[in-house]
Amino acid sequence: MKKVFASFLAACIFFSCSKDNNNSATAGETDFSVYLTDDPSPYDKVNIDIESVEVHFNDDADADAWHTIKMIRPGVYNLLKLSNGKDTLLATQKIAAKKISQVRFILGDDNSVVVDGNTYP
Repeated sequence: MKKVFASFLAACIFFSCSKDNNNSATAGETDFSVYLTDDPSPYDKVNIDIESVEVHFNDDADADAWHTIKMIRPGVYNLLKLSNGKDTLLATQKIAAKKISQVRFILGDDNSVVVDGNTYP
């Protein structure tokens, strides 16, 4: 299961600071989006139940100051459907134009791995 979790973490890609200058954000804000992708693996399925995405800024005085990013569709994602260049948008929102120190996923209880037709939590 540790390999699956490591694969999940490695599978996540983050894009911040939109390259287009459409001036839709107010001063001091930027567009922030989180995408999910994965590498092929020997499993039948790798299901991750993602409930929310949060960011922490470098200058947050409170170490517990996490900011929730608006999810497009919370739910269970089979990572193996997101391999070979495929990805999906998890969350997007205008956020403060600050340096992000951490991004975390809040997972639900419906996580599983399917190997040779057998499902494991």
